[in-house]
Amino acid sequence: MTIRYELVEWENLGYNLPQSLPYPRAKTIAEAAANIHSAHTFVVAVEDGVRRPLTEPEESEFQAAVNAADAENRKAKLSPVS
Repeated sequence: MTIRYELVEWENLGYNLPQSLPYPRAKTIAEAAANIHSAHTFVVAVEDGVRRPLTEPEESEFQAAVNAADAENRKAKLSPVS
């Protein structure tokens, strides 16, 4: 069983069809989450070539990765530039 993680963006075309983004599939959820640059982007799992939603443990890992990135960004904005 091979699992990779892919970024998907919802295009608002009246259909709300997910569109794959031009990023390589990530090996980890944290790697995929690090490439998110839009509030309309999310991560799905690709297991043996078939897309599926994240499982509850994967979703928890994803939320932790996003929260850690947000905290790091806030910290960087508050740090004085030398």
